[in-house]
Amino acid sequence: MKRLFISGLLVAALMLAGCGVQTSAEGPSQTREVYAMDTVMTLEACGQNADAALDEAVAEIERLDALWSIASSDGEIARLNAEKQITASADTLALLTRSDERTFFNDDRAADGSLGIYERRLSRAG
Repeated sequence: MKRLFISGLLVAALMLAGCGVQTSAEGPSQTREVYAMDTVMTLEACGQNADAALDEAVAEIERLDALWSIASSDGEIARLNAEKQITASADTLALLTRSDERTFFNDDRAADGSLGIYERRLSRAG
């Protein structure tokens, strides 16, 4: 759960934060474009460790894309759709739990907590 939170913060920071005015110590900003989760994403970072930060962000996005894929039979969401019950990773449990919470509190059509079925069908891996 902590890893997912940190990964989310890293991705959000890279996607949402601008580099602003560059000083000579920071150097120019670096960008990467990645296609994952059926979305083209442009990541931008600046500073001495921009390349390393972008490498780490791209690797994490690609890891989560593979984990949550609906197109690949190896993806946990595709397996859940096909098998109706799986042993899921902590990242997938956190994603579905958070989705359930957001749906329950923000969507009048799902005020019954209809995504709660995932909690009964998934068990924590390892």
